[in-house]
Amino acid sequence: MDVAISDIPPARDAGFTLIELLVSVAIISVLAVGASLAVSRTTDRSESDMALFQTRYETARQLAITGQQSRGLEVTRDGMRGMIRNRNGWQEAGRMQRWRGRVSLSARPSDPSGSAAPEIVFLATGQTNAFRIAFGSSGRCESDGWAELTCSGG
Repeated sequence: MDVAISDIPPARDAGFTLIELLVSVAIISVLAVGASLAVSRTTDRSESDMALFQTRYETARQLAITGQQSRGLEVTRDGMRGMIRNRNGWQEAGRMQRWRGRVSLSARPSDPSGSAAPEIVFLATGQTNAFRIAFGSSGRCESDGWAELTCSGG
């Protein structure tokens, strides 16, 4: 008996390989991250400014307490920057972080002599000078210098 030789290749198992599945998951992950970043950029600007301020406020306060050294936040209409006090006076401690929206600050002077102190000063005890900061028309934060920071709106 002669064996017939066929040109038809044997059937392979149908489906995806592990590599194909991993590549697909990686592509979907990149698209999901891009979509979430696009959505976060469309949120209210005053909310992100208030969140940024709260984070910087708490960080500066904790650094003042743990380092037993006065710290401060220089707040302008354009942005804010950390400050540190040493024997030569107040020095910048970091870069200026720009506001995304409109921000206004009213604060009691931390140094009545009028020296170039930052608008918000943190003592090693955790106390600050009294201030109120508004983020657009939707949110504000304030402190009387003794109590914790309180924020509303946004």
